[in-house]
Amino acid sequence: MRNKMKISAACVLTLLFAVDGAFAQSAPNNVGRGGLAPQSAKAAPPLPVTGAPMPAPMEQVFVPVTPCRLLNTAEAGAGGAIQGLQTRTFQVTGSSGFGAQGGNSAGCGVPASATSVAIVLRASNGSSSGFFTAFAAGTPNPGVIALAYPQNTTVTGNPIVALGNGGMMSIYSKRYAHAIADVVGYYAPQIQVYMNYDGTAYAATTRILATSKLGTGSYQIETDRNLQLCSVHVNIDGGYYYASAYPSGNSIYVQTWSISNGTASPIDLYHNVSAKC
Repeated sequence: MRNKMKISAACVLTLLFAVDGAFAQSAPNNVGRGGLAPQSAKAAPPLPVTGAPMPAPMEQVFVPVTPCRLLNTAEAGAGGAIQGLQTRTFQVTGSSGFGAQGGNSAGCGVPASATSVAIVLRASNGSSSGFFTAFAAGTPNPGVIALAYPQNTTVTGNPIVALGNGGMMSIYSKRYAHAIADVVGYYAPQIQVYMNYDGTAYAATTRILATSKLGTGSYQIETDRNLQLCSVHVNIDGGYYYASAYPSGNSIYVQTWSISNGTASPIDLYHNVSAKC
């Protein structure tokens, strides 16, 4: 019985050493069991991400806006009704070019990063029964009906329209008809970037304009919007190192560090940063 107990204890010790070794190998940046960097790893650079896959395309974020007049072909100087079998292109993003299409002169607050827009689309004064298709400017007409209209009757639909060249959309009309559209929201990529330890972006959405390394463990990320009312998040790519982030204007500032023997030391690390607004 005593021999059996000795064998059992030896097996347990063997398993513990095996688990401890596997843990140390799987943790990035030479972090071992216990969560602290060993002395020999303090000055070592982070382990590279070898063969790391590119992140999958991220879901778009819907941003509602106060209904805003985007276009009205019935307004004076807005080009008149869309002729039958014709396509007309309209500006959606930015803050200029809207008066000439019967919209709000300052635009509707849709940023350049928007990939599609949610609109209330109206048709009026159709010469006969027909339909509109609405699609990204610069792309082929998909032939999908966005709004069908009868003759001389005003009707309303709620399509979501992809944006193309220069943040513009196109409307094709089967018959002569006026088009009126109000923006109620838009879709845009999330604000997110996976940072290399050297301050470059390994992968990022189009909301990220620039990244840089300010010093050891110190980074700046520039985005396409003011982040004053946004919540910023940062996490380390594995291991037991630490990071903090805060927004200022259009930028996110990140600090990364390690703790050894109770002392915090800046260190360059891979990290993932996102902002929710």
